[in-house]
Amino acid sequence: MMTRIAGSLFVHFFTCVIYVVVNYYGVSLYKFLFGGLTSRGASIGIAMYMVFYLFIFVNLLVAVIPNRRFKLCVVFFMVALILVYLLPLYPVRALAYIVLTGGLTTLAILVAGKFERFLLARGAK
Repeated sequence: MMTRIAGSLFVHFFTCVIYVVVNYYGVSLYKFLFGGLTSRGASIGIAMYMVFYLFIFVNLLVAVIPNRRFKLCVVFFMVALILVYLLPLYPVRALAYIVLTGGLTTLAILVAGKFERFLLARGAK
């Protein structure tokens, strides 16, 4: 049990690190292509922190939940919250962040499952 949680926390921790890196390069690419973030008349810096903290919280929660179906329900709820929060005023950012957060968390769930099966198979030998 503790091995499963530790392995899952390990995978989800690196997912959060990957989020920071991909977000940095995504924002840099956006600035290069379209100018500064405020050049379009909208600045929502604090909202991006809220999305990041929600992402970290959901990854910590998902790491300790044993049921994969419930994990995916939590991910869909996170994506829905981001859509409700960002879509009315910032549709491009909303789509980018739901793909980033939902995709990375779903990928982490799948990798953590594979990692858990690997550890179980290795422990059975």
